[in-house]
Amino acid sequence: MLFRLAYLLMIRLFGWLALLARSDASKDVEILVLRHEIAVLRRRVAQPKPDWADRAVIAALTRLLPRHLRLHRIVTPGTLLAWHRRLILLIHGERHLRQILAEYARHYNEHRPHQSREQRPPLHEPGQRIDMTARIRRRQVVHGLINQYRTAGL
Repeated sequence: MLFRLAYLLMIRLFGWLALLARSDASKDVEILVLRHEIAVLRRRVAQPKPDWADRAVIAALTRLLPRHLRLHRIVTPGTLLAWHRRLILLIHGERHLRQILAEYARHYNEHRPHQSREQRPPLHEPGQRIDMTARIRRRQVVHGLINQYRTAGL
């Protein structure tokens, strides 16, 4: 996986170096085409799904843009901060580790489905009914590593 990351970054680096040899007019035309493509994608795709390499490049390059141009990107500043946190996901000492482990234990015992219990969590009440027509709400737990899904009313 590390080799693949290095390979992808090298390919992108050589592509960026090739840009230095191009004329300003050629670069301006490419920028106009890319802006139009983004406008089309915004109409057709409700929520793009970039992979982690795309996220790393976008996060790094967006910091180089002037402030007024950062506002009109496909990625919001809040999203960039979330990507930074996911790329880093560090443990800041014993207390932090204990908090994360406690949160995982809570997720494991209260929410995570178990095969041996017919896909119910260990603390599930047998008489509790689940409304299959209710809206579903996603919540990130365990420092953003796990997503929990619950009905919107809970």
